[in-house]
Amino acid sequence: MRIKLFLLLLGTCLLGACKAAPPQQNAVPLKPEGTGWTGFGIMRSDSTDYEVVEIFYGTDRRATGSDDEEDYFLGERGDLTYGRLRVSIPKQHRTGVLDSPPFWAPDWLPLFGKNPGDHIVLLSIEPLLNESLTGARKSRDTAALVRDALVFIHGFNTSFEDAARRCAQITYDLKFPGVPALFSWPSEGTWSPLAYTADEADARWTVPHLAEFLAVVAERSGAHRVHILAHSMGTRALTAALRIALNRDSLRFNQVILAAPDIDAAEFRRDIGPAIVGAAERITLYASSNDRALAFSRVVHDNQMAGEGGQNIVLLDGIDTIDASELDPDLLGHSYFSEVPSVIDDLFKLLRHRLGPDERRLESRQRGNARYWLLPP
Repeated sequence: MRIKLFLLLLGTCLLGACKAAPPQQNAVPLKPEGTGWTGFGIMRSDSTDYEVVEIFYGTDRRATGSDDEEDYFLGERGDLTYGRLRVSIPKQHRTGVLDSPPFWAPDWLPLFGKNPGDHIVLLSIEPLLNESLTGARKSRDTAALVRDALVFIHGFNTSFEDAARRCAQITYDLKFPGVPALFSWPSEGTWSPLAYTADEADARWTVPHLAEFLAVVAERSGAHRVHILAHSMGTRALTAALRIALNRDSLRFNQVILAAPDIDAAEFRRDIGPAIVGAAERITLYASSNDRALAFSRVVHDNQMAGEGGQNIVLLDGIDTIDASELDPDLLGHSYFSEVPSVIDDLFKLLRHRLGPDERRLESRQRGNARYWLLPP
């Protein structure tokens, strides 16, 4: 029991991304131009030091009413609300880097504070009226302005602020031309054992809200193609929401990406994977045997996780499995999907050009009758 408690404490540290409601009159209507949402994406900035990414968000975190963007949404549950985020990207940004002040530096010292010219910073949060999102359906036949939307769903131990920053970094590194969207569920944003179990419960609780958010993006944005990228524990919420989406005949997605899924592998093989295959044109699963966070999750849960590579890597008909074990990951090996340039390049080919694994720079492997692909270093 003591060993389990220790492993849970250590595992929750590794698994982190993996850190009163405002008055209604503060919310403003979303005003689409033409036939689709505009004003979201990588925008021109008047600053010579940074660019700005404008993100459409949905969250079921309760708003605190704080004037500080860092504390505007914390880890308490709330109603599903929508809005717009503005996030800075330094012009000196390098692919795969979540530009931040040194983790050891006190942020109250001006020298070490957040600076848009040097760091990826959440600049502003603007709530939007829900009614403006659920009005008349946009015409997909004439929506020439918005071709693609990309929804990002974060994992365990992720604050709203860090989720927004990561979403902006991914959008920028992928040079994504459409609407970037963030769904942020009420993760505690801390790494304690109690926070891990609370996040597991919240990842289940958020499922109907995530399903509703996906429907809003798919049916109201005017986007011809909606892609989804979920990480770690966020894949649990997504796979459950996709089952709901399958009950709506008109709701299908283009590319669905499961990055380092923190899901029981046996359950994924038997129940989850086969159930979601029809929800998207293509589903891609990234796994790695160097993912130390999922290795601890396996020990804590007494079962292999779907995001682990190696001899028992998850292989299913209708799902493209990419083994990233050959890459040189970060210390924990859990955020390679957003930090390793070769993975970002593979995502670029998948999302921007919709190329299959045989058309990308991947090495085909065979295991029995099943194929998977190795991402070379």
